[in-house]
Amino acid sequence: MVNVMSRSFRLLMRPWRRALAAGLVAGSVLLAAAAPARAASQFWDTVFTGLGYASVDPDRTLAAQPGLIETAVAGLAPQRPGVADLYFIGLAGDGREGVFRREVESVTKLFDARFGTRGRSVRLINSPRTIATVPLATPDNLRTMLARVGQVMDKDEDVLFLFMTSHGGEGNFWIDAGPVEADQLYSDDLKDMLDESGIKWRVLVISACHSGSFIGPVWDAHTLIITAARYDRSSFGCGSERDWTYFGEAYFDHALRSEPSFVAAFDQAEQAIAQRENDEDLRPSYPQMRIGRLIGPKLAELEGMIRGLQQAESPAVP
Repeated sequence: MVNVMSRSFRLLMRPWRRALAAGLVAGSVLLAAAAPARAASQFWDTVFTGLGYASVDPDRTLAAQPGLIETAVAGLAPQRPGVADLYFIGLAGDGREGVFRREVESVTKLFDARFGTRGRSVRLINSPRTIATVPLATPDNLRTMLARVGQVMDKDEDVLFLFMTSHGGEGNFWIDAGPVEADQLYSDDLKDMLDESGIKWRVLVISACHSGSFIGPVWDAHTLIITAARYDRSSFGCGSERDWTYFGEAYFDHALRSEPSFVAAFDQAEQAIAQRENDEDLRPSYPQMRIGRLIGPKLAELEGMIRGLQQAESPAVP
């Protein structure tokens, strides 16, 4: 998912955001005429996202982050002794395109309904729709959230599922928090955050271009890592008009709705993505998976628990 809008353009536009908002409201009829081109234009994504952020005070937003994180963590259910509980963190990195927010929200619903994370899931989202109610998806917030979730979990028994979706480049994951300045997330920093949290068992799913470049720095014996693309390839399906990226749709919306195994679901998704990219004459993204040498028995234990939940409840997932 190639990122074509420069940060410098958005910084240049920031002082004029409120004036731009007023002008666009006054010219709404003219903007309506441009609507057919909006879905295909990242320029319009940026303009309309700017409108959503027009009344946001960056300083107040930053000051609100600790409270939003504590509220999210306070709602987490405690770990259960003797049970491999699954805890979920979803992160939507680029606030200019609604697909990333929608993807994290949909995966959270799926995991709460079918994978036992209800009461054990939190989100970090960059979007004008959620900026007042959900913690921002920034490296600082992710570090804090991992540490706080790690304090709730049994770090030696429970499993963390971290799902991140955005644009990306080799070794970096794109973060755009609108009016709040934030660094990109780099693979070495993510490894440090995970290690600092003390969480032993990890399932990481990273959906972004070049996300395979995270495998080397982040993967270890206790980690299953899945990426939407090889280190040198793009993945597809970003855009504000979409509900899912190609990878998210194949892995979460299709495979994991019926398959409780994260590994088997990847095999299904990999085949579906290859077929779709071939049909659309796209350069293959080559999704990747690496399974840590010690995590197999833990995944089997978790899969057994998930199968039992799904057989007992068989809920309908929106």
